[in-house]
Amino acid sequence: MAIREQHLQEALPTLEPGVEVSMKLGGALLTPESLNDGGSRKMVGSMLLLEAESLEAVTERIESDIYYTSGVWDRSRLVILPYVKALGTTTVS
Repeated sequence: MAIREQHLQEALPTLEPGVEVSMKLGGALLTPESLNDGGSRKMVGSMLLLEAESLEAVTERIESDIYYTSGVWDRSRLVILPYVKALGTTTVS
């Protein structure tokens, strides 16, 4: 998927410290059965954990993403919510 490569390339700067909207992690959401299908994964959505000063900044970042502008992401199902960390780390292996 050529759009996927563009999506990933455009996301790279958000991984750098000091940017207005910083991506902590992102990826596909799968069905529970995907864990038992021997490699067959069924995607049901995506999730991003972004850090920013405002919901407006996050909304602008999402709405400029190629997945949003090209219709890969279903705009009617998009949910942006604030998050407050209680425990853990964003280090993901």
